[in-house]
Amino acid sequence: MKKSLIIFLVLLSSCSDIYFDSPLPKEGVELQYFPIEFIGKYLTEEKDTILFQNSHILTGIADLNIELGENTKLVEFKGDYYLNVKSSEGWQFSKITANPDGLTSYFNTTNEIMEKLSPSIYTKKNSNYVINMTSHTSLNMIEKKGFLNKNIKLKKLRIDSE
Repeated sequence: MKKSLIIFLVLLSSCSDIYFDSPLPKEGVELQYFPIEFIGKYLTEEKDTILFQNSHILTGIADLNIELGENTKLVEFKGDYYLNVKSSEGWQFSKITANPDGLTSYFNTTNEIMEKLSPSIYTKKNSNYVINMTSHTSLNMIEKKGFLNKNIKLKKLRIDSE
């Protein structure tokens, strides 16, 4: 498995030790399907493929099939899309944007942001942090503090009709 596909798959499971108590953003609208501009086949920088279907993400690696539902939620807020994945520790998310060449996924890979946040908004469980999203903790504030510190680009493959 190549580096960017590994990063994308890690993003969909656990990309740092920071979790949230609910899917983000709370003010957004949960979608049952990916937007039409997401649907299609994508190529990572290492030439691995990822397929976005109506409510699934598929890869050829171990037949991974991620379906929107109880533990994987797509939330739209102010024109941005947030993919949330739940684990036993809590929720993690990435922000996914469409561009003319494909998709860009922004996510967190470090705990350094915790130094910038007030201890009153999170709890620490073992080596994990759980951020409590209250009215005083906004997604905008977390993003401005540099939470989304990494991105990968997925190039959309054009399929010519015969």
